[in-house]
Amino acid sequence: YSPMNPRMPLYTDDDSGRGRNATLFNILLPENGIYRIFVRSFEDSGAGNYRLSIEPDSGLAVSAETSQPIVYSDQINASLENEQVVYHFTANAGDIVTILLDSPDFDTYVELLAADNTIIETNDDNGRDRNSIIRNFQLPSDGVYFIIVTSFNYDSTGDFTLELLDMTTVSQS
Repeated sequence: YSPMNPRMPLYTDDDSGRGRNATLFNILLPENGIYRIFVRSFEDSGAGNYRLSIEPDSGLAVSAETSQPIVYSDQINASLENEQVVYHFTANAGDIVTILLDSPDFDTYVELLAADNTIIETNDDNGRDRNSIIRNFQLPSDGVYFIIVTSFNYDSTGDFTLELLDMTTVSQS
């Protein structure tokens, strides 16, 4: 809630974070003043412990300049040494992609972002074991997309394999 209108939520979220967690990313605060944050469960009957954190944004959005390129049919073997590794690819509206993220070392988590850094799809454990897969996702528009490779637990690191597959022709046959 903003100082300008303390009765109308400025931003809300249900579960765009990992699992069923709420996360607000890259929030631009429109004015100086005191902001209020209300925390509640989606269902009024929900109760339990939670963690709330506020972190200043570096102001650097994910971009082609701050990420590594990946193209269809690539299989990248790399290592997660920090919180995340970011890849970018260019696609057409209607392309159907599958993104596979596997690791023997950590519980994988993958995010697919549109060019404006909006998260459009995520996955935790739909792959084998603790691995992630975004399966047959149809891209909404032409342009650049970003794949965020990370772990379900932010502090986990290790080797991983990332694959980006174009399923468009497979899906249409």
